[in-house]
Amino acid sequence: MNFKILKLLCFVFLFVAFGCSQGQNLDPKTAQTMLTQSWSIPHHAVWEVEWSAVPLSAPLVVEIWRSGPRHRFEILEAPAADLVGQVFVFNGDQGWQYNRFDPAASLTPDVTAFSPITDAFATIDQLLAMSPQTATLTAEYINSEPAQKITLNFANGDSLALWRQVETELPIQIQFVTNGQKGVLKSRQITTFENDSQLSLFSVGDWIENVK
Repeated sequence: MNFKILKLLCFVFLFVAFGCSQGQNLDPKTAQTMLTQSWSIPHHAVWEVEWSAVPLSAPLVVEIWRSGPRHRFEILEAPAADLVGQVFVFNGDQGWQYNRFDPAASLTPDVTAFSPITDAFATIDQLLAMSPQTATLTAEYINSEPAQKITLNFANGDSLALWRQVETELPIQIQFVTNGQKGVLKSRQITTFENDSQLSLFSVGDWIENVK
């Protein structure tokens, strides 16, 4: 049987057996591995980001490319006009920030953080590195699409929930609570990103020269 069809059948079984709102208990370590694998898939996505630790009047909308330690973040929409067009590129060793509407004039080298985006992503990584106390799996639908919601709960009251596509296991929504602060990431679109393809996305040389 086709593996993709088998995964969809498993989702239907979970949905019927446990219902949309009732979670199935999972071994915490197994759930942690599942979340880590989904979050680590190289992907190209557009995320809406909200985080109470950095209160804004509206979500930030960020286009991202992630492949291993390399990533690229571009702010598409923001409540503050000066944030729109800001870009952060990290090639695994060095980071740069600039405004894509005026890249040559605004280029800043040796940047290590791109708040609040890198802060939110680092928080997710930190939670994934912690040992969860309990975990659950729930079958749900996100935007009419079947999804698995995997939730990790920690002894200190923190939590991390990730909704992933049944077929691709890509993350399509993430919610975390840490130190009483809540963060939510919702994908407008997401696809896999092949390793070592379009490496110029993680560099500023040729791209800066071409975007004038």
